[in-house]
Amino acid sequence: CALPISIVPKPTALFVILAAMLASSCQPGPKPIKFGQENCHFCKMTITDGQYGGEVVMLKGKVYYFDDSDCLLSFLKSNDISRDMVQEYYFMDYSRPKELVPASTGYFLKSGSLHGPMGGDLVAFTEKDSMHKFALQYKGRELRWPDILNEQP
Repeated sequence: CALPISIVPKPTALFVILAAMLASSCQPGPKPIKFGQENCHFCKMTITDGQYGGEVVMLKGKVYYFDDSDCLLSFLKSNDISRDMVQEYYFMDYSRPKELVPASTGYFLKSGSLHGPMGGDLVAFTEKDSMHKFALQYKGRELRWPDILNEQP
């Protein structure tokens, strides 16, 4: 028979609450980029444009920031990290500046008409309809994350 929460000794209830808070705070995930303050891990330039770039979030919680999709993909090619240790890749949503899109669920557009801070020509979208709208404007190739990974050595 379970005791009502009101008769659980206070130290136990406090311990349960603290344990739950610690467990939830240890979950790896994206972190807001401090535009104008954070530097790109790959090229070292200050991140200022909310339509380009992204993050690599490791399983242990470390986050690498990038100012351009090309920098993130170049970092991936460099093999400085094991892909098995990555929790998720995130890219800026081109249609919703400063919002991050998980690469695994995002839609991508590659077009020579797009020019990120380091010359990158790949942008991400949360919604397929948004990507289609920009694809008409920029005449680009529509991709998903597995397509992009297959292009990487």
